Amino acid sequence: MPTRDLMFTFTTETWADASDREFCRPPDRLVQAAIASPDVRRLLVANPWRSAPLSLLRRTEVAPPSRGTLVQPFRLRRRDPTDLKGVVGSYRRYDQRLRRAALRAGLQEPAVLTCHPLVAGFAPLTWAGPVTYFARDDWTAHPQHRAWWPVYREAYRRMAERGVRVAAVSQVLLDRLAATGPSLVVPNGVSNLFGSPGPAPAVVQALARPRYVYAGTLDDRLDLPAVRALAASLTEGSVLLVGPQPRPLPELPGVTVLPTMNQADLVATLAACDVGLVPHHVTPLTEAMSPLKLYEYLAAGLPVATVALGAQDPAPGRLVRYPGQTPDLPAAAAAARALGPRDEPSRRAFLTEHGWPGRTAAVLDLALAHG
Repeated sequence: MPTRDLMFTFTTETWADASDREFCRPPDRLVQAAIASPDVRRLLVANPWRSAPLSLLRRTEVAPPSRGTLVQPFRLRRRDPTDLKGVVGSYRRYDQRLRRAALRAGLQEPAVLTCHPLVAGFAPLTWAGPVTYFARDDWTAHPQHRAWWPVYREAYRRMAERGVRVAAVSQVLLDRLAATGPSLVVPNGVSNLFGSPGPAPAVVQALARPRYVYAGTLDDRLDLPAVRALAASLTEGSVLLVGPQPRPLPELPGVTVLPTMNQADLVATLAACDVGLVPHHVTPLTEAMSPLKLYEYLAAGLPVATVALGAQDPAPGRLVRYPGQTPDLPAAAAAARALGPRDEPSRRAFLTEHGWPGRTAAVLDLALAHG
């Protein structure tokens, strides 16, 4: 493949956010792969809009990408407008900021890889090369973005009208986007840290076994009644939740809740547990997801008790699915526990098959392809 210039844009988070979380999320993995790729000649990494007044008050230093140029567009308000006219105008201005930055950096008709549906739908980008949208959530089904649902729907329509290339984390999500250009499904992947997990934090080692673990954002997706039911059903063992809390959780008797961990500690924690849990509410949002935690549990060798979401099954025989009713989680977790840990050769084969290098390479191939 001949080399070409590339412009990458985040969604609502920035290069600094990715750095703070050790580049663990799919957009972070993509930008790291672009930095390292010999197929990328010149690279521009673009943050989303930020508020100029707030940025002056919160000015912080962050190391830029090791290769390429980082650009930060500013406007008065950080949040996107919710009306169509306002969004159209805002992303025309965003387009102009990126065009000037690309010219200064010497990029020539760069391919565009964006994780932001409003960039893919509303930024004209007539000066750039092909546009590829990396879709990891259905923004038209996200409760926290309800005010923007109409403009997200219009962005999807415009993407289809323009033939934007699409890489989606699930077939459900790709179908909802109704892509008319080149497209593919690229599920989430796993870190190479799972190759050699270290010792778990002492607080985890002190928990009784078997250990049932949920690792991820502790938000409205999580079926807390199901978690309570599991904890109440145990005569031995522990239930562990690990991750950030956008809002404080209610009391969960018998459940240990730990904050966000660094990547090494998270990998070690999962390797020290016995069953992975995906007790999500079944909603249009969760149905379209490719749960990163599912792949991480399997990479750690754990069997998984999961609500039935979509058709994803990256490890046949290692998942115990339940239909989504709260009382079903304890039985599913017990059945998963009976499967036991995965043998080491199979676990390592899973790491090879589902590692991030293959995932990011597929997306970059789509984005950089000529024609």
